[in-house]
Amino acid sequence: MCSGARRCCYCEDSCADEVEHIRPKDLYPELVFVWENYLYACGTCNGPKGNKFAVIDSKGNFVNVARHRDDPVVPPQQGTSVLIDPRVEDPLDYMALDLLDTFLFVATAEYNTQAYQRAEYTIKTLRLNSREVLVKARRNAFDSYKARLYEYQNKKTKGVNRHELNRLIKSLQEMHHPTVWVEMKRQHRFHQELKALFDDIPEALGW
Repeated sequence: MCSGARRCCYCEDSCADEVEHIRPKDLYPELVFVWENYLYACGTCNGPKGNKFAVIDSKGNFVNVARHRDDPVVPPQQGTSVLIDPRVEDPLDYMALDLLDTFLFVATAEYNTQAYQRAEYTIKTLRLNSREVLVKARRNAFDSYKARLYEYQNKKTKGVNRHELNRLIKSLQEMHHPTVWVEMKRQHRFHQELKALFDDIPEALGW
């Protein structure tokens, strides 16, 4: 349920130390103890997200179902979640990380489509781009992943034993911000330095 070494499943940066209810428990009390509605997250993501929730109704409309203080307590509008659920969906089917410049997430679907709106809603609700610390952490993670690749490349060239190489691989797979690593593999053909690295050690594309 965690990314990296027990990192938050939303931001991948902070320690996952809270059980987040993807569908808020005050809106969906019947899901309070449902395993599929749990996500391990950090307080910095879980707190602001709170009971913010929107669904796509049967007509394809986006409906904000969050309940305000004085609203009547009635069941929320039925529909599928607008927020991308990382437990059952791959967020990178909806967005990409700009590795060449900003290190911001951007929606990849055509503007104003349902997929585009889901990506934008998820990015804004979880503040994935508005927290400067996350942007900086992704940039640092990118440099760290590259350094680990160069270390592996150098040790492989020197004939270091397989046990040591496997240790490096395992260490890389447990680093913060694994989405940065996934995007490095997905985008490597468009990044000159990464292309050269992966061309030399193509096995890394399978890590």
